Amino acid sequence: MRSRLPCISPLGCPALPRALRADQKGFTLVELMVAMAVAAVIVTALFQFITAEGRFFELQSAHQEVQQNTRVVVELIGSELRSLPPGESLVRAAADSLTIRTAKVWGVVCALGGATTLDVVMPAVPGLNFTQNSGSGLVVNLGTEELPVWSDPVLVTAIGEPLDECAGERLSAQAERRTFSVGSMPRKDTLSIGVGNTLYLYEQVTYRAHRSEGVPGMWIQRRIGDLPASTNQPMAGPVDESAGLRFQYFAGATPLATPILESSARSAVTHILLAVEAVSQTTFGAEEVARSDTVVAILRNRR
Repeated sequence: MRSRLPCISPLGCPALPRALRADQKGFTLVELMVAMAVAAVIVTALFQFITAEGRFFELQSAHQEVQQNTRVVVELIGSELRSLPPGESLVRAAADSLTIRTAKVWGVVCALGGATTLDVVMPAVPGLNFTQNSGSGLVVNLGTEELPVWSDPVLVTAIGEPLDECAGERLSAQAERRTFSVGSMPRKDTLSIGVGNTLYLYEQVTYRAHRSEGVPGMWIQRRIGDLPASTNQPMAGPVDESAGLRFQYFAGATPLATPILESSARSAVTHILLAVEAVSQTTFGAEEVARSDTVVAILRNRR
C-alpha cells in the first residue's frame, strides 16, 4: 500500500473522507418503492375525502335550494289563497294553474265624479303601492253588509294621488281619498254603485308551471293581468316536469273535477290543496334532488 504523505501546506489540508457506515448508505430500491406506495395510498385517501366532502356540500346546497323554492311558492300562493276576497275572486281553476284576484286594499265610495270616475276613502298606509297595472281592478258591494251583492269586476285605468278630503269633508289623519278611473262603472244586473258602498282594489294574478326563456327546466311562473302585454315571469324553480305545480279544489269535503268552468262552481270552492315538487339545478349522476311540499288553504272570506 502507498503511505500517506504528510501535509505541509500552510493553508491547511483538506479532510479526507471517512468510510461510510452501513446505516448511512440511503434507501434501497425496495424501500423506495414501499415508501412511494404508502404515499400513493395516503394521497388517494386524502383525495377521496376531499371529493366526498365536496359532494356532501353540493348535496346539502341542493337540498337547501329545493327547500327554499318550495317554501317560497307555498308561502306566497298559500297566503294569497287564504286571503281571497268575496266575489268572483277565483277566476280560473285548473289542475296545473289558477287565476285569482287578490285584494290590495279596501275602501268606501265617498263621491261619484263622473261616468267613469269615483272617489274612494281608504286607510292611509305608508309605503303601500298604488301603481296601476294591467291586472288592477275594482269589485264593489252593491248590497249590504248582511246581504252583500258583489259587482262584476271592472278594470282600473288610472289611480289618483292621495288627498285629505272628499266631497268637501276633511278626513282623519289615518285616511286618504283617491280618485279611480275605470273602464265602466261597477254594477250587477240592475244594481249600480252609490256613495257608501264598500269595495276593494284587486290585482289579477295567474300561477302556472311552464318553461321560461333564459332559464333551464320547468319553472313556476307568475303573471299579472291578461292583456297581450302581460308576461309570465319565472318565480321559482326548476320544478318537476309533470307534477311541479298541482291544485285540487274542494267544496266542503267534496273534491271538484278540473277545470272548473262554471262561475257558480268556482264560487262554491272552500278549500284548495296546493302541491309543489321542486328539483335541484345540480344533478348527481342521473339523480336529482327533489322535495315536495303541500298546503291546504282555507278560503276564509268565501265560506
